[in-house]
Amino acid sequence: MHKRQFIYIALAALVLFFLSRQLQEPARIEPELLSRQTIMQQFESEADVSVAFPHKYRGDNGDAFYVILEKSGQTVTDYYEIYKDNDKNKLQYRIKDHWENIRLPHSRFEVYKLEQGKWQLLSE
Repeated sequence: MHKRQFIYIALAALVLFFLSRQLQEPARIEPELLSRQTIMQQFESEADVSVAFPHKYRGDNGDAFYVILEKSGQTVTDYYEIYKDNDKNKLQYRIKDHWENIRLPHSRFEVYKLEQGKWQLLSE
């Protein structure tokens, strides 16, 4: 057998091997991102609530957002982190920290406040 024929056969076998592996692996489905609207809908039942998103928020695994509640003159800020639930292949969020009387700088966040049942983007 000539060298060139051997190389062609080896190359074809290699391509077939990689194609068969690709077909055998199940397709990985990425979970749906958590949009700002999805997050805000979860907190619509709260009174005097604001939700703050960093400017680079995408709603992906590892992203964070803040929920600010105003109760009887006090401000309470909860820090939430988005994580991927491997069992359900779904993105969820959990509270990571809780602060009292902390205000976030509006210049670093997009802050939405619930006013009369509608979310309004607060300006700086």
